[in-house]
Amino acid sequence: MVVASFDFIYEIETPEPLNMKNGIYRGSSTYSMGSLGSDLDIGDELLAIRDTSLTIDFELKVNHLFALEFPPGSETAILQPLGGWSQWTDYKKVPATLRKDQHFTVSGSTNFSVNLNCEYLMPDGRCGISNGVSTVPLDVAITMPGFLGRADLGFAEALNYPLTQSFTHVPRFSPKDGATFQRRSYLRFEVNGDPIKEMVTHPGTQYKGRVTVIFDADM
Repeated sequence: MVVASFDFIYEIETPEPLNMKNGIYRGSSTYSMGSLGSDLDIGDELLAIRDTSLTIDFELKVNHLFALEFPPGSETAILQPLGGWSQWTDYKKVPATLRKDQHFTVSGSTNFSVNLNCEYLMPDGRCGISNGVSTVPLDVAITMPGFLGRADLGFAEALNYPLTQSFTHVPRFSPKDGATFQRRSYLRFEVNGDPIKEMVTHPGTQYKGRVTVIFDADM
């Protein structure tokens, strides 16, 4: 009897893929072949075999998902008072907040960080907006339900999580349940309190500034 070839099915147990870093994982396993007592027992009547061992090489690829989707027009955020400008135009009541929420969706099965790069950088790390004469601080926060944020020693779900420009304390985020898909999220840009009182003393001018939000995944 001549056995020209044979097929087999195997099951491999790996560490939890969601806890593994991206990359190609390689390994091999060798099995003895022959008669009784071999890993692969071909039969007790076997008299001769060309190869007495079989080495199987494995190559497994882990490629985590990380994707962001922003709707068209998200590159511009126009700050407005809550409820509109009527309180200011009609009664000269200074708004308490100027705000814009920019929505997006995020999918991820890996850790990532979020940092800012500011055209106008305030001393406390916040970005600023300027009319060329005065510069006021801009509060930037991110909300991503289903993701845990970490900065320094604390963990918290990413709900209105403050962002600043930093080189040493960049907040990192992890999927709460290992992987999260198409989660509706938003970036909040706002000016609060006294800085608005400063802004309204410069009528006819435009406060603006560039804020780059940097998502850096551990790919």
